[in-house]
Amino acid sequence: MDHFSNDAMVTETNAALEQLIKKEIDRCSEALAVAHNEWKQTKQEEDEVFEAEQMALEEDHEREKAHERLHEDESKLLKALPTNQHMAMLHNALLVKQKKEAMLIEEWFNANKIAKKRLREERARRLTTLRGTYERETYTLTKMIEQLRHMAEVAGIFVGDTVTDTSRSAVSPRPSQDQAKAGRTCILSDPPPPHMIILSTLMDTTQWV
Repeated sequence: MDHFSNDAMVTETNAALEQLIKKEIDRCSEALAVAHNEWKQTKQEEDEVFEAEQMALEEDHEREKAHERLHEDESKLLKALPTNQHMAMLHNALLVKQKKEAMLIEEWFNANKIAKKRLREERARRLTTLRGTYERETYTLTKMIEQLRHMAEVAGIFVGDTVTDTSRSAVSPRPSQDQAKAGRTCILSDPPPPHMIILSTLMDTTQWV
C-alpha cells in the first residue's frame, strides 16, 4: 500500500514540477519579447529625438548662413561707397560694426558645430547604456530558459519547442509598467509550494554557463 502511495506522490510531484518548469519557460519567453519590444521602441524614440534635434540645428545653421551672406554683401557695399571728410567717421563706425558682426557669426558657427558634435556623442552614450541593459537582461533570461530546459531534460520532462527568438521586424506597442513587470517576473513571488522548493534546489545544483 505504501509503495502505491509513494508512486502516486512521485507522479504528482513530477506533474507539478513539469507544469512549473513550463510555466517559468513561458514567463521568461514573454519577458524576452517584452525586453526586445521595449528596446526597439526606445531605439526608435532615440532616433526620432536625435533627428528632430539635428534638423533644428541644421535649420539654425542655414539661417545663419543666410545672415552671413547678407553680411558679406553689406561689407562689399560699404567698401565700395565713396567717402569724404564728412562721412569718414560714420564710415569707420560701420566698418567696426561689420567686423564685430563677422566675429559673432564665426562664434555662432563654432557653437553650432560643437552642439552637433555633443548631440552625436550624447546619443551614442545613451544608446550604449540602453543596449548594454538590454543585452544583459536578454542574456540572463536566455540562460535561465536554457537552465530550465536542462533541468526538464534531467527530470525526463518534455517541454516542447518554446519559441524564444524575439528578432521581430515590427515594433509592438510599448507595454504598460504592470505588463513589463509581469513579463520580467520569471520566478513566482508568492510563498513557494513544495514543487517550487524542488525547482529551486535543482537550480542551485545546476551550474550556470
